[in-house]
Amino acid sequence: MSKKLILALVAVVFLFKFGLAEAEVIINEIKYSPTTKQWVEIYNDGNDVVDLTQYKILDAGAAVNGHSISLCSKQLSPHSYAIIAKVPEDFSGSVFTLCKSPLGIKSTADDTVVLKIGSSSIDTVSVPEGSAVNGNSLQLIGSSWTGATPTPGEENQPSSNNSDEEENISNDEKEEIPEPKKQAVQKLQKSKVQIVSTKLAYVGVPFPMEGSGTGILGEKLTRGVYYWNFDDGDFREVKAVIKDKFTHTYFYPGDYNVTFEYYPNVFTDTPDATTEITIKVLEPKILISGVGEASDFFIEIENVTGHEANLSNWVLGSDYKVFTLPKNTTLSSNKKMIISPRVSHFSIEDKSSLKLMTPEREVVFEYMSSAVPQAKVTVKKSSSVVIKEEQPLIAAKDLTAASILGQSKKDSNSSSSFSFIIFLLFMGASVGGVYFIRRHRKMSPTPADDFEILDE
Repeated sequence: MSKKLILALVAVVFLFKFGLAEAEVIINEIKYSPTTKQWVEIYNDGNDVVDLTQYKILDAGAAVNGHSISLCSKQLSPHSYAIIAKVPEDFSGSVFTLCKSPLGIKSTADDTVVLKIGSSSIDTVSVPEGSAVNGNSLQLIGSSWTGATPTPGEENQPSSNNSDEEENISNDEKEEIPEPKKQAVQKLQKSKVQIVSTKLAYVGVPFPMEGSGTGILGEKLTRGVYYWNFDDGDFREVKAVIKDKFTHTYFYPGDYNVTFEYYPNVFTDTPDATTEITIKVLEPKILISGVGEASDFFIEIENVTGHEANLSNWVLGSDYKVFTLPKNTTLSSNKKMIISPRVSHFSIEDKSSLKLMTPEREVVFEYMSSAVPQAKVTVKKSSSVVIKEEQPLIAAKDLTAASILGQSKKDSNSSSSFSFIIFLLFMGASVGGVYFIRRHRKMSPTPADDFEILDE
């Protein structure tokens, strides 16, 4: 066989193989709104690597020959996706092939997107006005084009937001459905999210919250965005994960309506799913209601709220020691807890600076400054019953302005009485002084000029 014939056969095989690769690259998804964030997804359904530098995108904003494709890895592996984006930075951290192109697809009129290689059109998709708005993209699902939640770099799925009246756009150029796009018929449902949390919290005390969601097929959500609003001016926005666990702290009492939403991507303003819960926040009225003596310096804690209190990781502290209550420590409403010094290791020396704090070391109760007068506590060891001779404890923060003013009035009255007595003494001394001066003048001897000496 001559060399010329061999070269001719090689050329025919190469061109035939290239033609297959060319025919197996398709447009799979189009995101044209907003116009500043446009992108087109293509898919290599063949078994050969494709050189993307030979391809161009043609739309209403392109020249006759189409937009060039740049900033790529140049090659697209078999059965892989590539995103051709106006702003590739929107997909930072992605694992799929990412390219850049100055797309100009119309959003206010009908348009056509054409994938070209050289002067040949490889794939053509009609884009009717309004076919994919409100954050949706135009996707090839089955043999039809429909608006659905964007799935850049992933297999397209029907969106639960689509109604039966949504317009389907037939793609007559597609005679065969790519194998990775064939999907089993499954029962679809709406995306759901749920909040796992207690409905009771305390001012200044962090409380745990957890959020999770499921998709339209019942699968765990692992893409998209979770958004929390805590109704106190604070919010939380994170990438969707199987479970979003964290703690939140309220600083004022009240009822707070917490909302939890799921957004399938950053391009949509309408959540796919939402739920809410009301959190009641109370003042942490947990007191140190009594202590023991030097021989048995126990500490008694009392819950004077109307609800059960979770005291996990709360702290008893003094100038010398710190004791942390263990996990899952709870105290029922209007109940007391006695902690032995053998457990806490506190002693009578800690009494003057003893205080109760939240896990964040916010002081809730100071024993000495919050007791007027201090309680006298004794323990009858034979029966282990606490016997108290005490007067009511008054928390320092519960002392009202009236009581302070009342004490001020007593002090003021005492001062006024004392001043009045001094005034009377002064007036008495003044009157007495005037009286004695006048009397002294009357008793004074007659001057010498008034006397006459007579000689006998």
